[in-house]
Amino acid sequence: MPRLPVPSSAVALCMLAAAFACVAADAPTAVQQTADAAVVDLARGCWIRHAPARPDGRDTVLLRLLPDPERRDWLRGEIARVGDDPDRRLQLWLARDGRRALLSAASVRDPDAPAARVGAAPGPVPMRTPPGAIHPVLDLDPDGLARLLLGGDDRVAFGRSPRRLTAVGGTAGRSAEIDYRAEAGPPLRLRVNAAEERLSVTVGGADIGTGAPLAVFAGVRDGCD
Repeated sequence: MPRLPVPSSAVALCMLAAAFACVAADAPTAVQQTADAAVVDLARGCWIRHAPARPDGRDTVLLRLLPDPERRDWLRGEIARVGDDPDRRLQLWLARDGRRALLSAASVRDPDAPAARVGAAPGPVPMRTPPGAIHPVLDLDPDGLARLLLGGDDRVAFGRSPRRLTAVGGTAGRSAEIDYRAEAGPPLRLRVNAAEERLSVTVGGADIGTGAPLAVFAGVRDGCD
């Protein structure tokens, strides 16, 4: 049976419908990317963890998590303790589209470069018993924290876990939680909890001897944007 000719108008209509379907399929992705960026942007700013038990301020920890001057698609900040060595600080990078994150040595300037070996694997985690306490606690200055988490490399790269970013609004203000998993190496899990006036960063899976997530930073907002 001979094939019937298809009117050109019908072909054009089919092509138009296919194009519309493609646009419709892409639209949620664009909307979700915008929403993800808004969630990550909650973590942007200057943060501080006060140490009221230390009048000299030496246990005060700062994190200025701001757009990197050379990579505006990333937020970058150093976890700094008053009086520490700037060259040994741990850095936190957050891709502003919510897809990736990085914990790195202070020397890292390109978040997309491959990891490089910078030292030997760390030894056992040092412990100390605070005055008046019964049980010892981790004794990690920023240098020790970097050695523990990086394991001798200059970075650990994380990809966002399949669990979606979550954002909550309401009378208490906006808050968000983002989970990431290490792309290679030990099965580390990075979690960022951000709100209007507080920020916490924890890592699960690190060998700290307790099984609990390691608190990398926890503080309140301190001004800048």
